[in-house]
Amino acid sequence: MNLFYLDEDLDKCAEYHVDKHIVKMPLEAAQLMCTTVWVDHVLGFVPRALNKEESKILNEHKAKIKDLPLEERPLCQYLPMMYNHPCTIWTRSSLDNFEWVHCYANALNDEYHYRYGKQHKSVVEVINKLPELKNTPRLGQTAFGMAMPDELKDAEDVINKYRNTDRSRVVDLIPNPFYSGQQYEDQMLEVTVGDLIQNAKNEIANAKAEQKKIIGDYRT
Repeated sequence: MNLFYLDEDLDKCAEYHVDKHIVKMPLEAAQLMCTTVWVDHVLGFVPRALNKEESKILNEHKAKIKDLPLEERPLCQYLPMMYNHPCTIWTRSSLDNFEWVHCYANALNDEYHYRYGKQHKSVVEVINKLPELKNTPRLGQTAFGMAMPDELKDAEDVINKYRNTDRSRVVDLIPNPFYSGQQYEDQMLEVTVGDLIQNAKNEIANAKAEQKKIIGDYRT
């Protein structure tokens, strides 16, 4: 669950998303917004982590409707989830945050349509049909809820931190997947967490093989 804030201009922000994210992130935006709708309508304005009792109330509502067809679910099609994720809390902390996610998702959908020639269902069938919030006030856009390791967070430089998160973890293995201040290019390298994990596994396997070879040579 995340919001990749890659540029203040949301059209450029969407352009900078790699293909896998342009497919995935509209769904995550819909999940964030649906969870916000549920919290707002059921619990009211809660701009913090939910406590156990509040989580229990949402879970009870979720249990009652989880087996219903999507189109028959009250409020919205997606169930509330990950109540206390940084991005979930941020989305419900101000009406302005909620509206930013809405604009972000629609920018992603425009880019999705440009690349694949179709609309993303999470945007057109879920996000754009959500009911209005009833209890969340307009407080301006609050400090962005960054979902990344603490050592990489910087509230004063959110955009560049999101652009460079992957690179900072594997400095010499891969280039930065985001072009700073440049338009999206079709040949942009797609880097996923799975890629990083596989790179690490390969490095470990190679190191073990080399170690066995050295031990074998020493024994002979």
